[in-house]
Amino acid sequence: MKERGKVCIILSGFVGEYNDGFCYGMERQAELLGYETTVYSMLSFEHLNTNDEESIFETIPFDTFDGLLFIERSFSAHKGVGRKIDGILGKYCKIPTVVLGNSDFFPEHLTMNNELEFEVITDHLIEDHGCKSLCFLGGLKEHNSKRIEGFLRSLRNHSIETGPETLLYGGYWIDCAQRLAKNIASGKVKKPDAVVCIDDIVAYALISDLSDYGIRVPEDILVSGFDGHSKADNPAVSILTINADAEYWGGKSFCVLYEKMTGESAVVYKEREFHLITGRSCGCERKQRTDVKELLRHRKMVDMQEMYYANSEIVERLYTAPDQDEFVRRFEHLVYLIPDYNYVALCRYTPDDRVNCIFATEAIAAGNPEILPPGVVYPDDTTVEEQVMNRHVVPLNFTSQKLGYIVVGYPEATTYTNLFQRICRHIAIGLFLLKERENNTVAAKPEVRRVRSVVAEENTAGAAYREREDEVEKLPAAESAAQATAIFVLKDDIMCKVNVSNVYYFEAVDKKVFAHTKGGNYESRQKLYELEQMLLSRGFVRISKSVLLSVDKVARIKPDVDRTLLVYLTDKSTVRVSRKYVKDFKERLVIT
Repeated sequence: MKERGKVCIILSGFVGEYNDGFCYGMERQAELLGYETTVYSMLSFEHLNTNDEESIFETIPFDTFDGLLFIERSFSAHKGVGRKIDGILGKYCKIPTVVLGNSDFFPEHLTMNNELEFEVITDHLIEDHGCKSLCFLGGLKEHNSKRIEGFLRSLRNHSIETGPETLLYGGYWIDCAQRLAKNIASGKVKKPDAVVCIDDIVAYALISDLSDYGIRVPEDILVSGFDGHSKADNPAVSILTINADAEYWGGKSFCVLYEKMTGESAVVYKEREFHLITGRSCGCERKQRTDVKELLRHRKMVDMQEMYYANSEIVERLYTAPDQDEFVRRFEHLVYLIPDYNYVALCRYTPDDRVNCIFATEAIAAGNPEILPPGVVYPDDTTVEEQVMNRHVVPLNFTSQKLGYIVVGYPEATTYTNLFQRICRHIAIGLFLLKERENNTVAAKPEVRRVRSVVAEENTAGAAYREREDEVEKLPAAESAAQATAIFVLKDDIMCKVNVSNVYYFEAVDKKVFAHTKGGNYESRQKLYELEQMLLSRGFVRISKSVLLSVDKVARIKPDVDRTLLVYLTDKSTVRVSRKYVKDFKERLVIT
């Protein structure tokens, strides 16, 4: 069988939306033309803090691929990251490359021609709703946007004059919507009949911000979007949009790359199509174009995957693994949570920045070294190679620490889900906590050896030796407690760091421990007695069987019934000191 070619795809990340269509179209076209793909993407691309996940793009071994596709337009929320990648490709990538979006280094970049779609949207607002004054929101002045051209062509066809407030540039993110809503409310910008937004996310933000100023959509102003994003289906104000054919443009991009790689032309596997989807934002009823049977089938599958995830105890298993071997063993029993895979490799960075493949699916594990050679991202699959058509490489970072990455292979064109993103975050946090335990263990060993030698030199009796050794074994925990300034807690199934100084008290409820702070309540995976030992030197004292209190948060104390104490905290909340703990509590507060 002819060996398949290999193509690399760089994407900001998957959200079950527009980006996914680009990547799916590229993967599907690659399959038909005899290529396999490897997709590099981030998990936190929708957040302002990317957790340094963009560093995964610096590890790409360009010379192992026949070509590369860079979906630059998917980095609209992080233009700086997109420009950085563009620069890396311009300097180091010597293979045929196609950029979907804008590029400073690749003049043959491919831009989507959405001129017709925006002409159709604008025509609908003018012809069906009688709009006379319209403005376009979004985009960059230096970019010749086809979307703007379609909007302007519709205005010309209907003899509508344009002015300085017709094109309101502002990029591709929600800050431009926030500015426009404020300017309309203050009268700085005259309220138009309709605003044509560059995409659905901007349109959704504009509707929300206008509402905050008392300006109603569609009663006071009409708004449209673009992309067919899930935001357009929101239950409050459904948005007039167009379900653009991102899948077609993904296939088109691969055909352009194919011609650069081989000199031969190729035909996109599907016809280009788009549909106008009306919504309440323009005063129309929502007209769905959804296959109900397919929607129900998908919903059933998602519900089943969520049920498996909820019952997997992934947090308890990965966050508490005492060593790497146990972590791998537990991870192996959780791989089933990843839908539709036929290849999984979990790689971890070593202290000297090498790559240690600590897990690979059984079919490929034999004969592969744990430490991967330079330029090798994942072990070769010698057993099911013909079945792995597409791979996804995802970074595993936490608190901006690069811990490793996971590689998942699929037998056909596939985009990973939000569930997979959550699984990856738990793996990253588990690796972070494992690294912390390993560092503490390494730090403890030299101290134990030092005391043993001293005790041996003093010819201490065996019993005394063992007693002293036990004491020193506990020393690192005491040192750790003295230095503990933050703890890791769970909020909405995501691990985050909370400063100890912000915690008022810890409370054990139904076998769970919660940290109460001014900003909210968080679940801790540590037992109350563990927190008590760790935070002893940080001003925390046990005041009941279920409560550990920060003495720094005490405002005043009032004797209460049954010889208990009622403690008023600085946030106006109260807790009670039970009789058994009153004496210790008073001693910590130096109360007589």
